[in-house]
Amino acid sequence: MAKDSIRDFSATAGSNTDIQSVNIDENCPASGINNAIRELMVDLKNVSTGAVNLETPAADQLNVDNIRIDGNTISSTDTNGDITLDPNGTGDTIIASGNVGIGTGSPAATAHSHSSVAGGGHIRSSSSSLNNFIDIGTDTGGHGVINIGTAGGNMNFQTAGTERMRIDSSGHIQIQCNNSTGDLLWKEGTSDVWAIKTNGANSHLAFYDDYNNAERMRIANSGEVIIGATTQGASSCLRLDGNGTVMLVRVQNASDGTLRNGILFRNASDSTVGVIQVNNSSTNYATSSDYRLKENVADMTGAIDRVKALAPKRFNFIVDPDRTVDGFLAHEAQAVVPEAITGTKDEVDDDGNPVMQGIDQSKLVPLLCAALKESIAKIETLETEMTALKARVTALEA
Repeated sequence: MAKDSIRDFSATAGSNTDIQSVNIDENCPASGINNAIRELMVDLKNVSTGAVNLETPAADQLNVDNIRIDGNTISSTDTNGDITLDPNGTGDTIIASGNVGIGTGSPAATAHSHSSVAGGGHIRSSSSSLNNFIDIGTDTGGHGVINIGTAGGNMNFQTAGTERMRIDSSGHIQIQCNNSTGDLLWKEGTSDVWAIKTNGANSHLAFYDDYNNAERMRIANSGEVIIGATTQGASSCLRLDGNGTVMLVRVQNASDGTLRNGILFRNASDSTVGVIQVNNSSTNYATSSDYRLKENVADMTGAIDRVKALAPKRFNFIVDPDRTVDGFLAHEAQAVVPEAITGTKDEVDDDGNPVMQGIDQSKLVPLLCAALKESIAKIETLETEMTALKARVTALEA
């Protein structure tokens, strides 16, 4: 049975256990006080080592001003369960409702640190030399600041013991910086230059659409740039696809001297409608003209009259006043060969800015050729008539 007061203790140590409370009065013998203190020390030892008496656990608890020490546990016995460490009388540290507050009496998170000093760090973890530290706080302007330092002045990020990213003391940013040839991303801190590197025989740099998780652009290890597709060519420099299957533009090498397609232009049906061909010495510009693409074919007539309607001019462009050239005014030529002209006379955009017309003078060649043929036919007719006339004159003279 637990003792309720020191007066219940006797000189026999074996019978003096399980003290609940201590009341010392003037009638308590010295031997009882001695044994009571002995048992109190045993209880305090049980508290410090966690040797809890399961039959009477209350004997293994020490209550001091609303703080309970029970084995290895410190808890509060007041109504709200908060524990405050207050060496300066300002509520420096508080444990409340499962949250720890440092510098605040009302922690709003699991770990909440607050400093009222302008420019002061709120949380700092560092070695004695500050070679390795984490400092989280604000600057003098009240802006959030996170400083992470190492002995070399770098901010290093690692996973599984391998460095994955670094910001060095000069402000350079490296991602996947295992070595100088394996950098994935490099930012030169003193300039606006970014360098992205890949490492490996079959590696390439890909750009993805996050919404569809689909590759939209690739720079292959051969140097080929592919937009809208993922298939790499053996000798391409640039490939542009409209929807992932229709190739719109392709620039290709021709280093062996043969005439190759430098740029291919394709329509929505993936049919080639124009090419720019190159070799070591020349370039050909071609638009689609195969007879199998055409219908309602007829010979051109009246070409001379249409050519006579054209009004060639000599002029200079405003931006180049010292150079006079031959050409046409687009809207005038449009009345004769509309397929050679782009845009509309005096067109402006929604903001009132002029939309200039353009001309493809090669579209005039068929008309000029037809007019020339008509002229040749007339010349040949006149030549025939002239020969016959000369023969008649010669006969008359004879």
